[in-house]
Amino acid sequence: MKFHGITMTGKFVVQKVASLPTWTVADEGRMIYNTTENKLFVGSNESWTEAGGGGGYGQPVSNFTDNDVLESGKMYFIDTSSGAMTGNLEASPSIGDNVTIVDVGGSFNTYNFTISGNGNNIHEDTSLAVDVKNTILILVWTGTSWKLDVGGIVKGTGSATQVINEHDDDFNIESGSISYVDTSSGPITITLPDGDSIVTGTRVTIKDQYNMFGINPVTVLAINGIFENGTSSTILDSDGTNVSFVWNSGTSIWEKESVSGGVSIGEIKNISGDADADVGQFMFVNTSGGPSNITLPPSGQMISGDVISIFDQMGTFNTNNVTVTPSFGTVNGGASYIADTNNTRVDFIWENENEEWKIDIGGDLTNVIGTSGEGGGMGGSNVSSPIISNTTANINDFLIVDTSSNTIYITLPDATSLSTGDSISVYDLKGTFNTNNCTINPVNATIDGMSSFICDINKLKVDLFYVSEENEWKIDLGGVGIFGSSVGGGTGGGMTGSVPVSASNDINAGVSDFIFVNSESGPINVTLPDATYLNTGDSISVYDATGNFSDNNVTLLPTNCTIDGNSTFVCDIDKMRLDLFYNKGMNTWKMDLGGAGFFGSSVTTSESQWVMKTLDFDAIENKKYIVDTSGGSVTATLPASPTNGYSIKFSDGGNFSTNNLIIDRNFKTIEGLTNNITLDTENQSIELVYYNNNWNIA
Repeated sequence: MKFHGITMTGKFVVQKVASLPTWTVADEGRMIYNTTENKLFVGSNESWTEAGGGGGYGQPVSNFTDNDVLESGKMYFIDTSSGAMTGNLEASPSIGDNVTIVDVGGSFNTYNFTISGNGNNIHEDTSLAVDVKNTILILVWTGTSWKLDVGGIVKGTGSATQVINEHDDDFNIESGSISYVDTSSGPITITLPDGDSIVTGTRVTIKDQYNMFGINPVTVLAINGIFENGTSSTILDSDGTNVSFVWNSGTSIWEKESVSGGVSIGEIKNISGDADADVGQFMFVNTSGGPSNITLPPSGQMISGDVISIFDQMGTFNTNNVTVTPSFGTVNGGASYIADTNNTRVDFIWENENEEWKIDIGGDLTNVIGTSGEGGGMGGSNVSSPIISNTTANINDFLIVDTSSNTIYITLPDATSLSTGDSISVYDLKGTFNTNNCTINPVNATIDGMSSFICDINKLKVDLFYVSEENEWKIDLGGVGIFGSSVGGGTGGGMTGSVPVSASNDINAGVSDFIFVNSESGPINVTLPDATYLNTGDSISVYDATGNFSDNNVTLLPTNCTIDGNSTFVCDIDKMRLDLFYNKGMNTWKMDLGGAGFFGSSVTTSESQWVMKTLDFDAIENKKYIVDTSGGSVTATLPASPTNGYSIKFSDGGNFSTNNLIIDRNFKTIEGLTNNITLDTENQSIELVYYNNNWNIA
């Protein structure tokens, strides 16, 4: 085990105490194991925090004052009962940073809470005014903008250009807004913005909130403009309608655009090599045979709002990147954009004013019912018809529950016949769980230690995974980020191994195994697969299912390789979760101590995994890179605005001694020096940790 230059050949044991001492400033960074609670705690800059914990929300803050900074990883209880307030997001966030806002005073509708991007966008805007009572809102930094996880209950108006609204009566729609329209009480008329006062590319989006447009249609009216049918009105009468109208001032026409995943899918094009893109194309890109270069259209062919999309058809973007280069203008301010994450979809949206292609990485064609999309995966795969009364679930069910008329009770299968990894999913079809709860009851087991679980958040999706060693259903809220009031929540993360395996004796692990280990009866040895047959990125996860690792250790034994240079690794912390990723260039297993506790499922990529690079690239904080220089020397450019305490790792994927890896300091210092670093030794590895304008070599 390696900790910043300190190599330990034996097991690492932290201090054990029956109760936590009073926190002081000197405890920042200190680790203590609480034997009473059976939990590992780390001293933050403010208090003792459970390692890997946070319940999906972050550290609670109840003393927020107007114009304070909203720090990443924290949950803010905001009270605007005395007047409107503003919060400022951090100016230099890192990918994955998140902030949670809670209307604790229930007064956002009277006095708004405005969130400032502090120089960055929230979606496509510089700020967001939240004006819905009892809102819970989560913001996540994607690297290009803050994205919202609204859990199905949040809307906003105010000064921002893109606005999320809910309407159940006639209304005038705002430019740039997304309106969820409820016609359950009767037809509605929507009036679009005046065509004489808006610019080309102005977009409005209308969504059928409760699949009722077929019964009670929506009439859309245009002022000083027409629709493509030549009239000043059009009817939306299909259930589930999700449509955008885009203004073309040259023709005075509102152009209709049916929407999928937030951005329209136009002409389908399949490519497996270099290609020139046209406006409106949706490109399925196959890079299994090698990298691709895509050139965006030249000047004069685009107007604001034009979209081009690329999608990783074969799940190989990480191995063979796609480089997207504009013929005119920039891509998010840069000369090109490299798509290097497997299974992703990237939308390029043209903005004429700044002559720039904006990037939206929120689209994901796999995020549909019956598949495992970005939201943490679906526990069940047998999709039900809408459930409108009490029911008993079967393994692998995905239950679509309608509580619009009454509360519903779901009974889980009898645990005496279950196996570790069995799963079930529940989803709120009508957004009515808060009004009429859905209660989930286990049989001969518990749900995270409870006799039942109450789903009371609108649009909630919950996945349940059974662990036989604990006779318990574990909860994964699927990336929604909003938890029912009856539970403290989970930790997030993502399961590296995808094949659930139970072990109470010595075991030979297979690639992609997620091993639930029961060491109650004694120590256990886990033998890893023969490295002769492994590939870079192969992974295995190990989890202490019964909380006995400190009493009865679990020893990991590699075959024909090492674990971070060591011949063994001893797991000796209760409730420990360890992910292992194989690096073929170094012939070693790399470790990621993803945090104690059970994590979500079906996440194909995470910030903690190793990423393979073969071409020049911009390094991202808290990433780990395996760099293969067999095709020539590679330059990795460090971030321009890094965050104190964040790190980046680089390892030889082969040929450093022949073709070097050059680490560009990007105007910072490295160990106090104004020089770049060159890695030129076989199997060389380096970790850089940033603090106050200097990268330190760990």
